[in-house]
Amino acid sequence: MTRPIELPSKHELMRACRGGGHDDHPLLRAACELTALHEQLSRLEPQRRDGPDENRAALVTGIDRWVRARLPPAHASTTDRPPQSMGAVVDRIAEYTAVAFTALTRTDDWSLWDAWTNLEELSAAYEELVADLAAGRRRLPGA
Repeated sequence: MTRPIELPSKHELMRACRGGGHDDHPLLRAACELTALHEQLSRLEPQRRDGPDENRAALVTGIDRWVRARLPPAHASTTDRPPQSMGAVVDRIAEYTAVAFTALTRTDDWSLWDAWTNLEELSAAYEELVADLAAGRRRLPGA
């Protein structure tokens, strides 16, 4: 039985990516963990990334399963699907969050600007996707 969709807002997601405010919400908890993994991955050499990458993949899959179980039925005419799953979108937001906060420690103003611009654009796209999914206007890949 599908329960109503309970996707967090972009502000809740952003707060969770910085380590707070997930209140045991499965998607927010996973976003927090994904950000920590991206921070860890940025410090690892490529040959040492297998474990964290496997953890990332498991979290992305978990988000996708959790979201699919809660999606309302899409309208019969709905064919618009985003190119990535919800787990992949949350993973990218977590990655961009890690990059943006790392850029705060650098002196290169452009890397900071780019990181925050990318993060804002993706979080706005997430918010639009959540609204469209809740209204049944869009479907996720595999749903």
